Amino acid sequence: RIMSNELTVELTENGAPEIIPEPLTRDDLTPYIHCYDMASGEADAGENDRRYGFNRRRGVARGTLALTPLGPDDSDDEDGADSQTPFRNSVALIRSGPKMVVQYKNQGGRLAGDYAGVFLSDSEAEEYLHLSEPPSHDDWHPDAPRLREKSPDGDGSDLVKSILDTIRNQTRRYQRELNPPPERTIMGGTDALKRILAGVMTGAGLGRRIPPPPSADPFDIDIRESRTNTPTHSTISARIEARLKSDAPEESADAAMRVRPTVAMDDNLVRGETIGLSKVTVDGAERTAGGGSDIEIEISKSRTVSVEIESDKFGRDLYADLEVSIRIIKPEPDEANDD
Repeated sequence: RIMSNELTVELTENGAPEIIPEPLTRDDLTPYIHCYDMASGEADAGENDRRYGFNRRRGVARGTLALTPLGPDDSDDEDGADSQTPFRNSVALIRSGPKMVVQYKNQGGRLAGDYAGVFLSDSEAEEYLHLSEPPSHDDWHPDAPRLREKSPDGDGSDLVKSILDTIRNQTRRYQRELNPPPERTIMGGTDALKRILAGVMTGAGLGRRIPPPPSADPFDIDIRESRTNTPTHSTISARIEARLKSDAPEESADAAMRVRPTVAMDDNLVRGETIGLSKVTVDGAERTAGGGSDIEIEISKSRTVSVEIESDKFGRDLYADLEVSIRIIKPEPDEANDD
């Protein structure tokens, strides 16, 4: 939307302006911007680029896929961590209506030629893709309940599945074009043995990586969320189970759990509008409900605390998300003794 001049962003901190998002200054986004221009017809495909216009499926125009090659990946640091993983061998999935990137969907194939791609849907497929998205608004699911309700004959599910399958097939074909398999060479017995022994002695090729540092978050949290729809509205219900991790410094502690249902970003909606809570129970005991307020709990390593919530009603057509966080309540220091 920024590239199409359909979105203006202003960032301020304490009233002072901050640097605004400028996609053209992002080297990792440059190939995706080029693909977006190709998919939307604003740019021609280069010698090694590809632009695929998908055939209609069940009478519905599906969209366009644009792909461009990437150079060698030099982003690996000394530990072997790839800082650009989301932006290599991925296709940015974009609906033509809101023009937001739903997901940078990795298509695999790291052993073949690297690429970047953009799929821009046709307006005729807009509604089906919209209904296939989960509340988190970050993927397209052919079996989404709302899509099946809208298209009980299965046409909508078939359309979404065909889009994802065609994207995968075309990207794999493109990778084979970029990096055709080399001619097979026969290695002499002595050379093969040298290579094997060298790998054993040096550890090369064994796939060893430095393990990531342990998380500073001392909690294990399990969230089981469900959504109930009526003809006029929806509600969110969730069961949240939490306990301290075995390596947490405390055996038990007083904590505050914040459960915040919010309207999620979609088309003309703004993320952040809080939905209230109509019901809260902690280990079966009812508590005062509220939206975004803290729920005091006692958390420990030896016992799992169970919190169940139900949200207030909200519009059936809205996307909603559930944010859950926990913090330890630090005891206040004793007042100084003036005696």
